[in-house]
Amino acid sequence: MNKGVAEGAFPGAVTLVMRYGVVALYEALGEAMTTPERRPMRRDSIFDLASLTKAVATATAIMSLVEQGHLRLNDPIESFLPQFRGPWKSEVTIWHLLTHTSGLPLKPELHHDYPEPAQLRSAIYNMPLLAPPGQAFNYTCLGFHLLADVVERVSAVTLDTFLHNNVFGPLKMEDTGFRPPAEKRERIVATEHCRWRGQVMWGTVHDENCDVLGGVSGNAGLFSTAWDLAIFAQMMLNQGEYAGRRILSPLTVQAMFKNHTPQLNASRGLGWALQMPEFGDLLGPLSIGHTGFTGTSLCLCPSLDLAVILLTNRVHPSRENNKIDCLRPLFHNAIAGAVRA
Repeated sequence: MNKGVAEGAFPGAVTLVMRYGVVALYEALGEAMTTPERRPMRRDSIFDLASLTKAVATATAIMSLVEQGHLRLNDPIESFLPQFRGPWKSEVTIWHLLTHTSGLPLKPELHHDYPEPAQLRSAIYNMPLLAPPGQAFNYTCLGFHLLADVVERVSAVTLDTFLHNNVFGPLKMEDTGFRPPAEKRERIVATEHCRWRGQVMWGTVHDENCDVLGGVSGNAGLFSTAWDLAIFAQMMLNQGEYAGRRILSPLTVQAMFKNHTPQLNASRGLGWALQMPEFGDLLGPLSIGHTGFTGTSLCLCPSLDLAVILLTNRVHPSRENNKIDCLRPLFHNAIAGAVRA
């Protein structure tokens, strides 16, 4: 990790590794911000998790509603969001969105053409499908935008409120949530100098579409610390329970971690990716996890009762930096080399 800082893969990082619920590594290095001022990284630094939001927040909320009996995985999306209409769309289900098999395109930069929330939501609802649902795996943020709207429609509260009440609050993940308050800004890690917004993003979500929607969306917008993510990770490794608080049932966690797409030559759980090469040659085949565009990742290895959290600010001050793609597997290989039976 020091090599990554020295070679410019990212200005700074926080790493946390634990096995059997025991923290083995918890370090901060480098800088949380280099421009317009310099700030050191701290172990309690708060990161914009980017697409980790999909797994940690949105998938958890949906599956909580499933096990509470409010919806089913094979429910069609249009039954909750009647605005979602068009060829093949009546066939799109909750399951298709969670597994990225809906046929929706990636389309990450809608904010340029739709700078108002209502416009952006309408554009997502009216987005044509690339293929009939279930025929191909195509990673997309748009499906998780829709899932956030499903949570709100079913629960009658916004995604951030639902998660605070049902997940982050009960787990006492005190630094986890959307739209972090101003009093925590000093601990927040800076991301990109955004040309569209004309400033370094610091305390405001990096994802532009999420920003248009007010900082809360199903694909991005969640902020957290390595310590809070460790609590969440151990809850998942414990089959849904942590410190006497049950968040999900064991059957729900098992369903989330199952490979639902082997017929598509993909390894996707419900909101999670499986057997990720990003997590190296040794842990990768055992892994369940997710990465985030800002330079974040969470790797779980249930068979080893192991969690590896790597949070960096690789997009600061520019996204034109993909060196972490080479470094992340090396880091996880080093962790794997320390594992004993």
